[in-house]
Amino acid sequence: MNKRGQVTETLLYVAAGVITAIVIYYGVSSIIGFRAKGTEAESILLKEGISTDVARMSIQLGAERNFSYLFPAQFNEICYVDISKKNEIMENISAIINADTSILNNKQIIEIINDSISSNSTNNVFLFGQATEAFSAGSIQVCKIPIKCFQAYRGTARAEMFGGGGFALLEPCAPNRAPVVMNETGKHLLLLVGINYSFGDPNIIGANATDYDG
Repeated sequence: MNKRGQVTETLLYVAAGVITAIVIYYGVSSIIGFRAKGTEAESILLKEGISTDVARMSIQLGAERNFSYLFPAQFNEICYVDISKKNEIMENISAIINADTSILNNKQIIEIINDSISSNSTNNVFLFGQATEAFSAGSIQVCKIPIKCFQAYRGTARAEMFGGGGFALLEPCAPNRAPVVMNETGKHLLLLVGINYSFGDPNIIGANATDYDG
């Protein structure tokens, strides 16, 4: 083979190598792009599902339901925050989070939720793990503590919610019982529990009355 033929063959090999490299590069980039879009879609569906369930429970006073959520691989924990208890959270967040030994991402949760609360953000649902994300899911309250977290097992997290009447409750104020809420249309309603028939007078144990109409 003459020298010219060798040069031509070399150039063909180089060109083939360049073309192969380009094909591999764009192929890998496409796969990564598809995976990223898939993960983003999973996150969007998760947030929409949580927000829908919060809205549903907000109008079901006294209802109690368990919800399951399929988590994208980058998340393994969800925390619901009662942002109406801002001062309590800022003063005690480390104690609140560290007191729950089942919580996985303690340091991450403390830092991110504290920063969010300090900035007066309306975000009240937080996703933690290899990545973090926060969003506002509607009106949420937690009766005993201001933060309630749930872990994902094998990619699925389960959360129990109670209908508070105007908000979703992530922890009942009493066992198996959501608070009674009275709005403008029912503000004269009294909760009478355990009537004492011996004396003929009812024992009023009280109610959590909130006027959502202002």
